Amino acid sequence: MKNLQKLPLLWQPGEYFLKEDHLYQKSGFLELVLAPLLFSWTVWILRRAREDGVERLYFLARDGYVSYRIACGLCRKYKIDMECRYLYCSRYSLRVPMYSRNIDQALDLICSPGPGVSLRRILIRAGLEDESIRKMEGGFPEIDPGRILTRNELIKVRGQLQGDREFLNFLKKASLCRWDALQSYLKQEGFLEDGRIGIVDSGWSGMTQKLLMDVLVRCKSPHALHGYYFGLYERPEQMAADLFRSYYFSPDRDSVNKVSFSCGLFEALLCPGLGTTIGYRCLGDRVEPVLKKVAAGRERRNICGVLEQYASRFMNFCSREELLQLDPKAAGICLGRSLRLFMRDPLREEAEIFGQLSFSADLRDEGIQEVAPPLDRRGLAEEHLLARLLSLTGVRRSCLQESSWYEGSAVRSSSRPLFHLFSCTLYKILRTGKNQLMACSYRCLSGLCKLIKEYRSSRRQEPCSWNGLHRIFRTWSRCRCDHLPGDGSHG
Repeated sequence: MKNLQKLPLLWQPGEYFLKEDHLYQKSGFLELVLAPLLFSWTVWILRRAREDGVERLYFLARDGYVSYRIACGLCRKYKIDMECRYLYCSRYSLRVPMYSRNIDQALDLICSPGPGVSLRRILIRAGLEDESIRKMEGGFPEIDPGRILTRNELIKVRGQLQGDREFLNFLKKASLCRWDALQSYLKQEGFLEDGRIGIVDSGWSGMTQKLLMDVLVRCKSPHALHGYYFGLYERPEQMAADLFRSYYFSPDRDSVNKVSFSCGLFEALLCPGLGTTIGYRCLGDRVEPVLKKVAAGRERRNICGVLEQYASRFMNFCSREELLQLDPKAAGICLGRSLRLFMRDPLREEAEIFGQLSFSADLRDEGIQEVAPPLDRRGLAEEHLLARLLSLTGVRRSCLQESSWYEGSAVRSSSRPLFHLFSCTLYKILRTGKNQLMACSYRCLSGLCKLIKEYRSSRRQEPCSWNGLHRIFRTWSRCRCDHLPGDGSHG
């Protein structure tokens, strides 16, 4: 609450919820932290897109739903010249039609590690029908189709599938029959038209944007595609960095935000209760998305309603001139402190309320469970640093039940969660610091090569001198220090 009070423009709508006693589950997190943060993110998206010359923004299902509703309201209220559309797609609906282009890459994606990956889930990822799945499962008599696989087993399954001609035929057939429907849907939504367009998503790796760019190239519409994200842990390799904009954290900075962030909880809070997009079908002249059937997400719709109501309250009293005074970056830094505390060390009441939200990290929403389910002693130990390292190296198999918000599970399951939270944070620090360490090492090696080159060049012009070498090194190190990775401003 204190952090929001430092932002007068964003505080007033939150104060309304306090005065009227309309707080969701008496928590206050949605109205006083998440809602103003999402509103600031949406304002940042519109401003950044206009600076980049983007004419049309596509908010991707499902994480972009709340921001889409807020952006439409902002453009309508304040006469902002930006076309906003909602695009039904998912990594699954984009990957399957592209499998036939590169079989080796497709097998890497299908057999990639993840939470709860089994043989059956691998075949579902491939886009096979039920009959084909049952037939292919018979080719692995030694593997229970529903059992979670280790990394070594995933490698073995990938090698066997690569040499199975029948599976490759199934894969190509499933891919080709979905391509025409995907192309027709994107054409229907104006995605293949000329002009600068951008997409909005929660983020994490930028893989959906890369898939859409591959689709544009295949459709011979290679115009630039800008991406605007809440946060990015990494960007796809060999892609222009200026096409990937992030608000709360980015690959080479904001490490404190990354360590304290829970992707699973964030997605569970933003999803409106609709099923994930698993394909497209033609109905006459229209192409409609096919959504996976899920149980009614009433609680999720209530959460989305609170977030939209906050934006509506803001627009009721704020003029265009006042909106221009809002600094989204400063709001993100200020409210980020409360978000970090909530995700990293929640109160027991908060963990119970929000930990019961349904969530699935799978491409097709298979294996839906609570975002922070209660875990037994072994389940809690699986997220400790040593256990995670052993699991990543394939020495041991992960437990059957995993948590998408481990901190919430630890608070719900243990009377003394501090040790579990500390050990999990150590692993997150190690994982987050890996990319920055590699980037720093690359810069240092590049600078060292440049130093040696300059020194060898100077030797040809003047006799060798330790003073000259020291002067070159001092100049190089001063330049390098200005570019070392670290926490900084957003975007």
